[in-house]
Amino acid sequence: MAFLGLTRFNPPLLETFSVFQPTFPNLSDQSQKNLPSGLVLPDPNITTPYAQHINLKVEQELWHPQTTLSAAYVGTLGRKLTRNRRPNGGENLDQTLRPDVSVGVVNRLENSASSNYHSLQVLFKQQLGRGKNLHIAYTYSRFMDDVSEIPTTNTRLGPGIIPLDEHNLTLDWGPSDFHIPHILTLTGLYKSPFPQSNRWLGGWAFSGIVTLQSGRPYTLYSGTDTPGGSNNNRINNIHGSLSRNPSNYVPLHLTSGFSTEDLVPLPELVGTLGRNTEQGDSFLDWNLSIGKYFVLSEETRVEFRAEIFNIFGITNLNEVDNILISPTFGSYLSALEPRRIQLALRIFF
Repeated sequence: MAFLGLTRFNPPLLETFSVFQPTFPNLSDQSQKNLPSGLVLPDPNITTPYAQHINLKVEQELWHPQTTLSAAYVGTLGRKLTRNRRPNGGENLDQTLRPDVSVGVVNRLENSASSNYHSLQVLFKQQLGRGKNLHIAYTYSRFMDDVSEIPTTNTRLGPGIIPLDEHNLTLDWGPSDFHIPHILTLTGLYKSPFPQSNRWLGGWAFSGIVTLQSGRPYTLYSGTDTPGGSNNNRINNIHGSLSRNPSNYVPLHLTSGFSTEDLVPLPELVGTLGRNTEQGDSFLDWNLSIGKYFVLSEETRVEFRAEIFNIFGITNLNEVDNILISPTFGSYLSALEPRRIQLALRIFF
């Protein structure tokens, strides 16, 4: 529905004009009507996307009734998913080369995409007594798709939304933007064994979450246009041309003996490297929560809570400059949240 709503910008609901050196009071004098561009034309035969969910789980009690271990296969198959096409070429295509020279860029929504998610999910749970428990969860998965997002605007779409080659959509099949092969999570809770009526020793609660996961995938773009006029061409896949070290501040760089020109495709060709072939730095996060209840009366109590996110101030690197012709190509451009402390006070009455 978000994509269909973009049709409100189509002519005649919205028209654009340009004028060179406008003068008062008639700014629109000698203005020229621009070619319609950024049109959104949903496929008239579009259908509702759907997903098939598969789940098989085995659970076993271990040495104690409150201690269990489970293993599950969880899968989701997405079918007839929506994707954006550009049948009339991209923003940078010469107007005379467009199939329909009377309009500019045309965004077409259709049901030609799909996705496959398969995972092994293991969970260990142990109840160590009243107010004390431990959970350890691990997921190994593979998530593949054609495209991971749909447009939210008519123009200047992200390079991952636009097909590399309108005549060969199989080139877009690869790891999803949300593909995280390994996720390990540990959660624990400890509550003070003393009653809340004990003003200083009772009412304490400690909980923590530790998350360790693989980095997210990303695509390497050349920074040049595809033959269709979209600025999302990929680089050429030349063995040994790139050195990779995901945990370094510069995780990607050209190997000695290779130059940028070697990896930039010719103007009439698309790059041979696949989609989302690279993987960013892994993610490690420690969070701690400390809570204390104060009983003021039979009907009134106060809760104070301190929550510390990324307690050890670990630097989790985020976005890599993935444009080959960029002067900072291969460097991390940002990091995720640093240590944060959040305090809260709640009164129950």
